[in-house]
Amino acid sequence: MNNEFSTNVFSYKIRIQFSFIVDDPTLSCILNTIANQDISITGCLQTKPLETDNNYNFNLVRLTVGSPDAETSRDLEGVKNTLNSFGIKFEEKPVIQVLQIISGIPGIISGLFRALWCNVTVNAFYIGEDNRYFIDVSDVCKALLILSETPTIQCPIKCSPSCKTN
Repeated sequence: MNNEFSTNVFSYKIRIQFSFIVDDPTLSCILNTIANQDISITGCLQTKPLETDNNYNFNLVRLTVGSPDAETSRDLEGVKNTLNSFGIKFEEKPVIQVLQIISGIPGIISGLFRALWCNVTVNAFYIGEDNRYFIDVSDVCKALLILSETPTIQCPIKCSPSCKTN
């Protein structure tokens, strides 16, 4: 199945992302188990809540596996089996992988985000191997239609400095 899409500006692929919540020691074991199966992680986002007391010992993890170009059924099954073996509840869903972004050009991420945020929910945006970005959105098909427009229509923007103090 060919899951690559191209526009005049970008090329995209549909990849599978695994999302789960786990503590530090278990995350370490999961990553080690995946590596021991010769499965590459091509995109990964790990984050903790933004709290100052640091009493949180859990991570929200999103990862895509396989080579930068594709995942295999072996890669996907290996990750599913690993997560199941640790008793981890996870979500498996399609995400957009943006290909061929030239690094060092200001505004690429802004342009992608501004095209999407007012039309779909952008759940996560993270970089993977070979300067390829992963975009987790509420509606992949709608997002691909938006990103395929030439020119890409940008959501309205109204920025002003914040008066908040920390």
